[in-house]
Amino acid sequence: WETVVDLLFAHCRLIHDSASNAQKNPCGVHDQDLRRMWGELATISAMHFDFASPGAAYDFAPSLVQKIVKNGTEKCLAAGRMLGETPETFPLERFVDFTSRLVADNCIIERCSQAAWEEAEKANFDKKEDKPGFGKQTEQWYGIDYFLNSIDPEVVKGWQGAPTDSYVTIDHSSLQLPGPNLFIPRTLELCDELPEEAKLGPRIEKEIDPPNLLVDENGFGRLWHRLDDRYALPKATMTFLLRNAAVENGLEYGTWQHDVNASIHSSILSGLFSQALKQETYDADLAGLSWGLSTSSSGITLSCGGYSDRLPDLA
Repeated sequence: WETVVDLLFAHCRLIHDSASNAQKNPCGVHDQDLRRMWGELATISAMHFDFASPGAAYDFAPSLVQKIVKNGTEKCLAAGRMLGETPETFPLERFVDFTSRLVADNCIIERCSQAAWEEAEKANFDKKEDKPGFGKQTEQWYGIDYFLNSIDPEVVKGWQGAPTDSYVTIDHSSLQLPGPNLFIPRTLELCDELPEEAKLGPRIEKEIDPPNLLVDENGFGRLWHRLDDRYALPKATMTFLLRNAAVENGLEYGTWQHDVNASIHSSILSGLFSQALKQETYDADLAGLSWGLSTSSSGITLSCGGYSDRLPDLA
């Protein structure tokens, strides 16, 4: 856990150093990078706000009431959405001040695990905390026991990037600020093939038309397509079914029978594949694109969805 915290504070220092350099050198590389990222965040936030799908009224109403009390009726929906923000409105001075507070001696670290509990018990047994309020505590509402311990000053110094005798810091040279998000849509225009009446707004009451079969070739596959003319959103969905009976079945006496081992192995493989692509598809997720890989008795299903302009890049 100390290594994880070390990396977090190293990244906080990287952000603060970049902001400080941007403040010293306006229009320099650091300033341009931070303003670009601010602009990307504003674009993504506005995009999600404009094309948000309606949620359940039961959940929306209490949330809206709290926002009205906090932000007023005019800004209750838009507060915190960065609407109207651009790279030029990036609050550099406030950002420098904020990032200067993300330091090791200005934090509380919460650990929830059996190992953390045992470590805290041993630490309090070996050396009693002499500070008021530290040591074993009991939460006042539910009566849950927890420990509140100070952190070794040498470890804190290491997290701050200072050399110490007892704490070995790790290499932070590979840390860097994110590059441009290439999955942000360039356009949010609706498909040209949509009829004009479908571009005016959602038509939820309209009957769903069946998809068109575009390709039907034995030994190759089938391809269906349906134009969404009900929701008026610049989004698309692609689903691929790779038929393979061996995904969850085994051949037994010439017939396919459900096989537990095959099903488990396929599920593990699907999970590993998804984990392996988490980092590569992170930017796509931020920009409103999603994908999934699942298994069934029919085979492997790969699905992709989101804003249609960049969907082919993900798929």
